[in-house]
Amino acid sequence: MDRCRYVTTACGPTRPGAAWAAVLVALCAHEVAAEPAPPLENVVVTGSRLARSAADSASPIAVVPGTAFAETGAVTVERTLAQMPQFVPTVGSTSNDPGNDGQANLSLRGLGPTQTLVLLDGRRLTPADGRATPDVNLLPPALIESVEIVTGGASAAYGSDAVAGVVNFRLREDFNGLEFGGRWSVTDQGDGEEYTVDVSGGTQFADGRVSLLASVGHAHRDGLGQYARGWSRHPLAYYAGETGGVGPGGAFLDSGAGITAEGVNVVFPTRAAADAVFADYGYAPGTIPTSALPGYGVNTDGTLYTIGDGRTPGSVVNYRGTRPSRAANDRSVTTPLADEAALVLPLERDSVFLRATWRPGGGTEAFLQAMYAEYAAERRLGPSESGILLMPPTNPYVPADLERLLASRPNPAAPFRVLKRMTMLPSRVATNDRELLQVTAGVEGPLAGDWRYQAYVQHGDNERTERRTGSVLTGRVQELIARPDGGAADCGAFNLFGINPIAPGCAASITASATNRSEFRQWIAEATADGPLAMLPAGPLELLLGAFYKDDEFTYRPDELAGTFLPAVPGIIGPRPAVAGFPTAAARAGSESNTDLFAELRIPLLHGRPGAAHLEAGFGYRRSDYERAGTFDSLKADLLYRPVQAVALRGSYQQAARAPSVDELYYPQQRVQHVFTPPDPCSVTSEQRRGPDRAQVEALCLAQGLPPALLPTFTYPLARVEGVLGGNPGLDPEESESYTIGVVYSPAARPRAGRLQLAVDAYRIQLDDAIGRWDADSAVRRCYERTYNPGYDLANPYCTYFTRSPANGEIFASVIDRNLGGIDTRGVDFDLQWTGALGAGTLSVTEALGYIERFEVREPHGGTIDLAGTIGGRALGGALPRWKSLLSVGWTWRGTEPYARWRWVDGMRDALVPSFEIDAVHYVDLGVRHRFDSGPFAGLALSAGVDNATDAEPPLFPSWQQANTDPSLYDVLGRRWFAGADFRY
Repeated sequence: MDRCRYVTTACGPTRPGAAWAAVLVALCAHEVAAEPAPPLENVVVTGSRLARSAADSASPIAVVPGTAFAETGAVTVERTLAQMPQFVPTVGSTSNDPGNDGQANLSLRGLGPTQTLVLLDGRRLTPADGRATPDVNLLPPALIESVEIVTGGASAAYGSDAVAGVVNFRLREDFNGLEFGGRWSVTDQGDGEEYTVDVSGGTQFADGRVSLLASVGHAHRDGLGQYARGWSRHPLAYYAGETGGVGPGGAFLDSGAGITAEGVNVVFPTRAAADAVFADYGYAPGTIPTSALPGYGVNTDGTLYTIGDGRTPGSVVNYRGTRPSRAANDRSVTTPLADEAALVLPLERDSVFLRATWRPGGGTEAFLQAMYAEYAAERRLGPSESGILLMPPTNPYVPADLERLLASRPNPAAPFRVLKRMTMLPSRVATNDRELLQVTAGVEGPLAGDWRYQAYVQHGDNERTERRTGSVLTGRVQELIARPDGGAADCGAFNLFGINPIAPGCAASITASATNRSEFRQWIAEATADGPLAMLPAGPLELLLGAFYKDDEFTYRPDELAGTFLPAVPGIIGPRPAVAGFPTAAARAGSESNTDLFAELRIPLLHGRPGAAHLEAGFGYRRSDYERAGTFDSLKADLLYRPVQAVALRGSYQQAARAPSVDELYYPQQRVQHVFTPPDPCSVTSEQRRGPDRAQVEALCLAQGLPPALLPTFTYPLARVEGVLGGNPGLDPEESESYTIGVVYSPAARPRAGRLQLAVDAYRIQLDDAIGRWDADSAVRRCYERTYNPGYDLANPYCTYFTRSPANGEIFASVIDRNLGGIDTRGVDFDLQWTGALGAGTLSVTEALGYIERFEVREPHGGTIDLAGTIGGRALGGALPRWKSLLSVGWTWRGTEPYARWRWVDGMRDALVPSFEIDAVHYVDLGVRHRFDSGPFAGLALSAGVDNATDAEPPLFPSWQQANTDPSLYDVLGRRWFAGADFRY
C-alpha cells in the first residue's frame, strides 16, 4: 500500500463488529477533560443553537478547562488538545515540512483541519490561508477559560466546515482586579526552553453596567534541531531483513536526501563503457547491477561511483567517501540533513485582547471585542538542491572517466542531467511573520414574550509575510555551467562534480532571498431569535430562527522570482522553475461569499412520567447559498430520553456539507517538479517489470505513450518528475452523514460515593466527495499495481493523474484538487469523571478513552483500505491508533493539589510496511499546584511538575513523516520540567 496523502478520519475492541453492536444497545453527549471540567451549565456550544446545558445535549461534548494549558507550560494550545482521543494530531510545533508555513492546526477524528470548525466565543476564528484553515498558534493559552469540543458533525447548527465537529475556545470575560502570570519549561537536557508572560486587568463601573477587560501576553519557544536527539540525528531508511543497522532489529540504515552533495549525474552509458571504467578501479565486468547503470557520483579523487538504486545490495559500487558507514551503504548514497533541520520550530508571539461590555438595562447587553496577535515561526531545512541542470559534456570540470561514459551514448554531444545538494551554500530558512486582528461587535436582548435576539458583526484580517533565504537560482547556475570556462571567469572555480568549495562571490551570485505575502480577510454578520412557540404538557416548544452571511477574500503575492521558469529543451526537458529550494506557489486572488438561513426546533414529548423522566426531540435545518459553490442543505435530528433522572439515552443524526475553499477552487495550475521515488514502474529495473504481471505492465506503459524503441532499456533514476499543481473550479462540496448513540450515567452525589459521571458514545461518520490531492509518487505506483488497477486499465483513475512524453516516456503528473472518494470511520468514546472525599481532601479522577473500530478510506478506483490501527498511511495527521487514553488523578487539600496523568497511545502497524509493528507508548506526567487563599501571599498560585517523567522516546518506523517518527503524535523532547506562577488582586 502506498502513502495516501489526501484529506480526511475515528473507532471498536478486539472484535470490532461485536463491540459496535454492543455499544449500539446503549449509548451520546458527555463531558471529559484532562482535569475536572467547568460546571455543565456553563457550556455554551453543545451542537444546538438553542440554549441548553451539556447534560441535556444530544451531541457528544468534551470540555477542557483553561487550567489544563497552564499545567504543561506549552505556549501553543494544539499540544495539549492533541492528547485527547477525539483529536488526531496534525501540523503543529514540530512540523518542519517545507510546505508548512508555521501553523498549528486541529483535526477532529482525523478528518482534517478543513473539516474541523474552530470558533472563538461561539464565532468563527479568521482562517489563515486560502484553504480556510484555522491557525490556533494565534491563541494565547492564558486567555482561555475553557474549550468545548462537539464531535459528530454540526453543520446544521454552525455552518460549513463543521463536518467533523466544532472546537470552541471560550475566552475569559468579566473579572475585577489585576492578574500576573508566567510559565516556564525546559527539557531534561537543558534545551527546548519555553516561557509565557501575561498581564490581565478588569474593572466595572457605572453601577456594574459597564465592564472592561484587557490582557497582554508574550510567548517564546526555543527552536531545536533534529541533531539534538540521538534517534533523529540521522535520517533512517528501513530495509527488511537488515540486521547491521540501528532501531528495531537493526533494520534501519542511515539515509538522507537522494540528491547528494557529490551530485547525481544521469548518464545512461552502455554496459561496455561502464564495465571498462570500473575495471580500472578493480571491479570485474558485470559488477554494476543493471538498475545502477544510469546514475553516477564523483569521489573526491575524481573517480566515479554508482549512486545505487536504494534497494539492491551491491548497487553502490566504488564509493570512497568518508561519511559514517551507514550513511553510504551498498544500496544508496545520501546526504544527511538532520544537523540543519528543525525538530521544534522556534516561535515568538505577542497578543492583546480587549473587551468592553455595556448593560443598559432591561436585559439588553452590548459588547465590543478585539483580539490582536502576532507571531514569528521559523523553519530550518538543509541546503537547497540545485534543481535539474542540463550539463554540457564540454564543461571543463567533467572528470575524464565521466567523459568516457558520456562518449558511449547514442548522442555524445547531448547535455546530460545533473542534480546536486548545494552543501557549499547556506541552509534554507523560512521565517513566517503572521498577524491577526479580529474585531467583533454584538448585542443581545429580549423581544416580545420570552423571546430573545442575538446579533453580531465581525471582521478578521489574517496576514502572513514569509521570508525565505538559501534558495538556489537554478537559471544562474545553468548559465555558469554552460560557459566555455565553466563559469570560472564569472566567479572563480565552479566545479559541481564532487564536493568542492566555491568562491564567496560565486555563492552570492547563485543564491536568492524571497518574500511572499498573503492575506485572508473575512466579514461575518449573524442574527438569531429564539423563544417558545407554545407550552406543551411536557414543557415549552422552542424555536430558533437565524440568518448568517460570510464573505471570504484571499490573496497571495509571491516574490517575483517564484513565477519564473527556464525554457523547455525539446525532447529533453520541459519548463522548470528557475529557483530551487522551496515549493513554488503562483500569485492568486479569490473570494467566496455565502448566505445561510437556519432554524432549530425542540419538542418536549414527555416529562415526569413513570419510566420517562424526560423525553424530547430536536430538529435543525440550514440552507447555504454560496456565490460560486452553489446551494446545499444541512440538517440534523436528535433524541434525548431519560427513563430516570440519573440516566440519559441520546442519539443524533447529522447531514453536513463543506463548500470548497478559495484555494481549492482557484489556485492557478502551475508548472512544478514533484517529489518522486525512483525507479519509475516502467523502468526495466523496476519490481513491476520484473514481477509476474510484467506483460500487463509493459502493455500499459506503451499505451500511456512510452516509445516502443525505449521499452527494452527505459529507466528513470531521478527523484523529481515534472507536472502541474493547482486547484480545480469544477469541485463539488464535500458531504457527510454522522450518527451518534450513547448513554450518560450521572447519579446524584452522595457523601460517601462522591459524584460520578460516566458516558459511552458510539459514532459513525461517512464522508463523501472528499477534496484533496493525490501526490505524484502514489498515483504513479498505484496505476501499475494489481491491488488498485486489477485490469491494468489505461482509464483507471490513478492512471489519469499523469501522462508520458511520446519523445522519451517521462512522466508529467497533474496534482490538482479533486473529489477523491471518501472516508467511513466509526468508533467509541468512553469518558469518566468522579470526585469524592479521600482523607481530609478531595480526590478527582477523569478518564478519556477512545477506540477506533474502523477508518476506511474509499479510493478513486473504488476499493477501500482500513487504516484503523496504522501509522504512516498519510502525511502528518495520519496516525490512527485503535486505543488512545488520557487518565488524570488529582487530590486537593487546603489549596494544594498534587496530580498525575497517564497518557497511552496504542501500538500500531506501519501502513506501508504492514509486517512492521510499533509498540504502545506510555507517558507519565506529574505536578503539584498550590494556591494561597490568606496571609501575606493571598492571591498567589504556584505550580511545578514534569511531563514525560519516564523520558520515553518516540518509536521509529519505516514510513516516518519527519525525524524518523511522527512528531505530531509522539513526544520528541523527552523529560520536561515546568514551573508557573499567578498572582491576582
